[in-house]
Amino acid sequence: MALGATFFGFGSHNAKTEGWRKLYTLSFFICLIASALYLATALGQGQSIVYGRPTVWVRYITWSLSTPLLLLIFAFLGRTSLTLTGSLLGANAFMIATGLVATLSPKPINYIWSKYRTKVVGIAQSRTHWTRMD
Repeated sequence: MALGATFFGFGSHNAKTEGWRKLYTLSFFICLIASALYLATALGQGQSIVYGRPTVWVRYITWSLSTPLLLLIFAFLGRTSLTLTGSLLGANAFMIATGLVATLSPKPINYIWSKYRTKVVGIAQSRTHWTRMD
């Protein structure tokens, strides 16, 4: 990941157009975040025993920082509207936050959080015309 970050960093510096500069810069930060947090995991950090279960909570930090950047790349490439981009970012944050709460909750409460998250996203998807948002 660190090597990938270096590659994208040079790509951003040498980009010929503003569009490529955006893509390389976002990709640089995605790889940089991932490499730092994977290093923390490899060093045994970001893990705890919660309710008697080993929990790797650092992955939720990684996801909360890197997946919005990935979604911005997709939004840029797809030339999506601000409304759709905001909806995707909000749904992403909701999924990660409720996943973390479920992970840190004792049984059987963690199952309730998992089912809640799944139902809310399903309802939101069925009620929203994702492709028609302007």
